[in-house]
Amino acid sequence: MSLLVILLFLRDWRVSLAIGWWCRCRCWWRWWGLQAMDVSINVLSLGGLALGTGLLVDTAIVVAEAVGRRRDEGMSLIDAAIAGTDEVAAPLFAGTLTTVLVFGPIIFVRGLAAALFVTCR
Repeated sequence: MSLLVILLFLRDWRVSLAIGWWCRCRCWWRWWGLQAMDVSINVLSLGGLALGTGLLVDTAIVVAEAVGRRRDEGMSLIDAAIAGTDEVAAPLFAGTLTTVLVFGPIIFVRGLAAALFVTCR
């Protein structure tokens, strides 16, 4: 569904498919990482996956728009990708870092609240 919304707003099927493909691959990598770390699949881990996927889609759209704008200015694909990514890298990093800093302290939760994060077997 999100791919259709991205296609609706970007109006470029190639960019929309690239974003959809990248997000799907990244979700699989996250899934395998959770399995490798023996994290149980519960409401909290699925919420984290949803949050990470949302951040990934937002970041991909911003980068795609920056690269597309550079392409419209007449730059080659490689030059547009480098210039567009350089243009938005710092703000995107700051936005992602803000989210990590807000949700990161959950790692240090102890006591009864920590039981929500433990694998039940």
